[in-house]
Amino acid sequence: VTQGKPHPEVYELCAKGLDLSPKDCIVFEDSIAGLQSGKAAGCSILGVATSHTVEELKPHVEQIISDFTDPLVFTL
Repeated sequence: VTQGKPHPEVYELCAKGLDLSPKDCIVFEDSIAGLQSGKAAGCSILGVATSHTVEELKPHVEQIISDFTDPLVFTL
């Protein structure tokens, strides 16, 4: 990776490495820059409210979980 978040390069390269389109990937992110990066790459994004509050994440993402035990994770 030559450019850090919020540039989408990290997620574009990950998708490419998995031989997937970014639109077929889900990004779980706890940072604002990470959410912006995943969205810019064209991935589906899911906020994880561990580093920021739900209120801080809301302007950047539609779906937010509190942690990876949240039931929403198992419906994806």
